[in-house]
Amino acid sequence: MTWRKPHDRVAPSRELVIIILRDICARHGVRVDDVLAGRRFKKVMLARREAILAIYNSAPGKYSSSGIGRAMNVDHSTVVYHLNATMRESKNERSRNGHRRNMALAVWMTTAPSEVRT
Repeated sequence: MTWRKPHDRVAPSRELVIIILRDICARHGVRVDDVLAGRRFKKVMLARREAILAIYNSAPGKYSSSGIGRAMNVDHSTVVYHLNATMRESKNERSRNGHRRNMALAVWMTTAPSEVRT
């Protein structure tokens, strides 16, 4: 058997999770118990997603998805899903904003006086 270096990532402390959950649940109007129990109502799911992202961003690269999952009573694949979904949403928002900016420029170019366009 070969010796393997222990993984550097750890699970977040229970105190950190509770502090983050209390703050986020208060803003979303849901109970901490509902988030930890895995309820699937939209308000609860959005609060869970925000909490997972807040825990992950509290120390980027320090906490593993399985560690965050253990602290939140969810599977590690759920944590990965929520993190990827957040990245997809932000990417889509950036591309929509870029599209709006390009459309506004195109409209302006067609309606601007000819001396301004040149």
